[in-house]
Amino acid sequence: MAQKIPTLSFECGRCAEQIEVDDFDLPGYDYSAEVHSDGRGCEDVAIECPNCRMEYTVEISNMLGQYDAEVVEDASITVDLDVPSEPDYGEYDYDEYLKSYVPKEPFSRYVHSLELLDEMLKNAGVLQSYPMFHRMMLLQHVAMMEAYLCDRLITLVASDKIRANLILGYTSLSQQKYPLSAFAGNPRLMNEKTVIFLKNKLYHELDEVEKLYIAALGTTPFVDEPSKTFLKAAMINRHHCVHRDGKDNDGVVLDEVDATYIVDVRKNISELVNNVETRFGAEIAQVTPKPPF
Repeated sequence: MAQKIPTLSFECGRCAEQIEVDDFDLPGYDYSAEVHSDGRGCEDVAIECPNCRMEYTVEISNMLGQYDAEVVEDASITVDLDVPSEPDYGEYDYDEYLKSYVPKEPFSRYVHSLELLDEMLKNAGVLQSYPMFHRMMLLQHVAMMEAYLCDRLITLVASDKIRANLILGYTSLSQQKYPLSAFAGNPRLMNEKTVIFLKNKLYHELDEVEKLYIAALGTTPFVDEPSKTFLKAAMINRHHCVHRDGKDNDGVVLDEVDATYIVDVRKNISELVNNVETRFGAEIAQVTPKPPF
């Protein structure tokens, strides 16, 4: 199978020529960044219209594996960016493909990542005797939770009603202001700015996550108060693992982050994810594309 390459195309703002480009690099994303927005990768592509020689710079951005492209000189120009989602079968065998495959749908992506993490734990062997291994497992479970909570809310604000609820109900979003000319040049501006706002939030700050979901959907995403309390405490341990190498503010090693604790973390996060899928199932169904058959 021939290797797939990314392509982009847009209409020249001067002469209306259709410009197509396929010789460019995609930016990476820094998954180690503390804040999602800090991990955003960017790559500028210099392009010249083959007809009128108008020069453009297209900025390609990568936010958590989701790519966007914008013409720097004129943001109203719509850029069609096609990024291949499958690896080259000429270089990977099927097992390697399964390991590298990442579903686009948030719940499927979480389940897929959880299966891989469970497989790693099963094959960890002597690594399970190291406290650092369990701290790493904690961080990965939290990272998967954050990605899911962010991506699921982003899919849901594709609904005009849910997006309006969020904008009107979440103060720091409702107070954003843009000139009418911005809306005239981009009818999707409200949705795009809402998505950018959501991508820049911290989804281990669970009180804020709850406020976002309540504003958008009318109720909490959490299973119950005990589960929420456990997860909030786990976020404190996550902070100590990230910023203090597994020690609390007094310099005491977090002995509680052991194999049993990771089982509880996995259970509570999985229950949270499944609760979101169930509690907001009707809303999710409305924004999920229907299969063509």
